[in-house]
Amino acid sequence: MRLDVENIVWGADGRKILRGVSLEVGSGEVVGLIGPNGSGKTSLLRCVYKVLEPQAGLISLGEEDVLRSSVRRMARRTAVVPQETPGEFDFAVREIAAMGRSPHKGLFERETAEDREIVDDSLSRVGMLPFAERQFSTLSGGEKQKVLVARALAQKARLLVLDEPTNHLDVGHQLEVLGLVRGLGVSALAALHDLNLAALFCDRIYVLSGGEVFASGTPDEVLRPELIETVYGVASEVRIHPATGKPHVAFLPESLRPRPGPRPDGQEGERGARRSGGASP
Repeated sequence: MRLDVENIVWGADGRKILRGVSLEVGSGEVVGLIGPNGSGKTSLLRCVYKVLEPQAGLISLGEEDVLRSSVRRMARRTAVVPQETPGEFDFAVREIAAMGRSPHKGLFERETAEDREIVDDSLSRVGMLPFAERQFSTLSGGEKQKVLVARALAQKARLLVLDEPTNHLDVGHQLEVLGLVRGLGVSALAALHDLNLAALFCDRIYVLSGGEVFASGTPDEVLRPELIETVYGVASEVRIHPATGKPHVAFLPESLRPRPGPRPDGQEGERGARRSGGASP
């Protein structure tokens, strides 16, 4: 299912947060959304899944106008994995996953055998069916995130929206959760902080800065030291990892930040001169 976001504008309290953001997610693509805190990533995702209403712009899912469709109708087509796992639910894992069937049910409609089969299949796909009767609150962070992915799968949605799905997870669970999303074969738009995870699991990446798209392209095209310096204010080295064939970013402390080379007139560059105590030219 294709997602098209065109010139989205949104703001609050007199401040413009999104300034004409456009992006697209092709059918079956995993697209990453990166950028520093406050760049507008979460606000954009909330516009896509109809928690926020943009002041201008268009959002289309397939041939459907998202902004004019009902929340219930879009919930059947778009599933969300939030940034934070829910609080201490007094529900079993199966009950949490079964919440994904809610958009397909009437107010007093009971669960059917088909619903139960869909829920069990969703839990099985994320490896959590053996935990179906466990209390959600007793699970680890990574296990909770997998249950929330199962809930999204139970919706039978065509688009998966993930807001920092690996937040607070250890490395093993980060790789497991994103590998799971990568293998689902559904269209996915994911806000991510970790640039190396974005490089490893995303087909394409959009970089947000100041509420605008600063750059977009494949991980190879986007993850470059000069871009990372400009957007994040951090020096880095980017190399192709020999095992993955993907860009791998190593961040450098200030003491290892590359200095400008000598100028043709023999004088040191401005930044180097200031650091060495000399006067800038």
